[in-house]
Formats: sequence, C-alpha cells, structure tokens
Amino acid sequence: MSSDIPKDVDIYRDTPIRLLGYANEVGEAFRAIVSAKLVWASYGLASMYVLADTQDKVYIKQQIFSLVGGDF
Repeated sequence: MSSDIPKDVDIYRDTPIRLLGYANEVGEAFRAIVSAKLVWASYGLASMYVLADTQDKVYIKQQIFSLVGGDF
C-alpha cells in the first residue's frame, strides 16, 4: 500500500508558507493605496522566502552528496 509510505514534506512547496513567494504580487496590487514602504516590504518578504527555499535545497543536496561519499 502506497499510503503506508511516509511522504517527505517540503515546507516551502507543500505548505501555505509557499504563498510568501507571492507577497510581492500582493504589494504591487495594492501599490496605489498603500505606502511605498509596504510595497518594498512585500518584495523583501518574497525575497527572504526565495533565499530560505534555496538554502534549504542546497542543504538537502549537500547532505545527500555527503552520504554517497562525495566531496565539494
């Protein structure tokens, strides 16, 4: 049964956290009615999400690579 096999959850793809990647789109949508600081903050939030996701993927790949005896 495939339902008995636990699935690895990628919090940056499989949870609502992934919506932070769209924060800049929300900021742009409200640009006309909110301050520029809020728009720039939305870009900062989306950028932090991208950087955190990238760091997570690099860490996972490094762990896999070290398990198979690789060296950077």
